[in-house]
Amino acid sequence: MATQLSNNLITIFDSEVKHIYQSEGFTLDGTVRKKTGNAKTFKFPVYGSLRAEEHVPGQNAVIQNATQRQATVIANDRRVVSATDKFENLQVNYDDRQEAARAQAMAMGRDSDQMIIDALAASTTTYAVTEAGTVGLTLAKLKSAVEFLEKNEIDLGACTFLGTYKQKQELLNETKATSSDYVSFRPLQEGNFDGFLGIGKFIWIGERAEGGLPISSRLRKNFLWHHDSVGLGEVLNVQTRTDWDALLGADLVQSYYSAGAGEIDPTGIAYIECYE
Repeated sequence: MATQLSNNLITIFDSEVKHIYQSEGFTLDGTVRKKTGNAKTFKFPVYGSLRAEEHVPGQNAVIQNATQRQATVIANDRRVVSATDKFENLQVNYDDRQEAARAQAMAMGRDSDQMIIDALAASTTTYAVTEAGTVGLTLAKLKSAVEFLEKNEIDLGACTFLGTYKQKQELLNETKATSSDYVSFRPLQEGNFDGFLGIGKFIWIGERAEGGLPISSRLRKNFLWHHDSVGLGEVLNVQTRTDWDALLGADLVQSYYSAGAGEIDPTGIAYIECYE
């Protein structure tokens, strides 16, 4: 139940409830291939490449069959429930139910992000820029990850780099990544690296209760991936409802979300280890 309401009784003057700073989530929305539908399991087809050959008059064509397989993603049902006491809600100058619904939507958004992060962390990719010492994100490391993907002629404009706020600061220390002598944009003023080295989008996240980017022995994995290399299957987008519980004497605010993420093609994924 919303037992913290007594800390916010009407004695406060600001009717605007300020949430504890938290990410609204769905930060990675649009960075992966997405399917929706009423299914527990989603199939993402992976079709191999073919090669054009010279046509020779009078000769039979050479039949080519591309390799085919399917990547499977299983949806996971998620739920958040909060309760607002009838009397306590009357003693505050804001709608606690509305604020609970908003906080729940943020939680669901971060949970969706974590599904994608977990899929990246579980990737079978062999494209790894490892770290044996205490070095954070550098231009050299980023270029190495880019080289991995360009080897397979992957469109960098459709790629996303995901790192932590600490690694953003490390990259900002790189002169060749920030100086106008080398780049045309202004990352020091705008904090934005989109388009750097041809990479379509850079996203930076902080510490998250959901887990965030994986870390082991102070080495954090940061990821670079192509849009089509990871799939998100969504059964139910975030839905929120409020129900009255007579036994509790409270409104139950409930949010639901059902989705899952998984690797489609490991050749479109690379990771960089950075010391934190």
